[in-house]
Amino acid sequence: MHLLSKITISIFLLAFTSCSSSKKAESKKIVEDSITAPLETKSDKISDCYRYASSSNKKPIEGTIVLQWVIDGLGKAKNIASKKNTTKSDELADCIAKTIKEVSFPKELATRTIQYPFNFTAKKKD
Repeated sequence: MHLLSKITISIFLLAFTSCSSSKKAESKKIVEDSITAPLETKSDKISDCYRYASSSNKKPIEGTIVLQWVIDGLGKAKNIASKKNTTKSDELADCIAKTIKEVSFPKELATRTIQYPFNFTAKKKD
């Protein structure tokens, strides 16, 4: 049995307003937090996706899945697409994409295009 030992999450934003460098850094941090916090509410479901996808594999699933989506006016993710998948598990990527559809993002992020990498490292249960 394999356990998910770590999901490392980092954020890359494609759409961003221009402002001074210190204001831009502060504004970027606010936007990152506005994306990370809602996604963290679904961390259990993302872990379930990993466990489900791993159950049919002989080896643990490891690697990165980069998903891209646009946040609509209601704070929902639309046009979710996989931009990179080094895990070789379409099942895992599809499950995470379905989970992201359930997330409610702040409406202030409407029209932003987000690229978000999900990094998976597995280790065997002791």
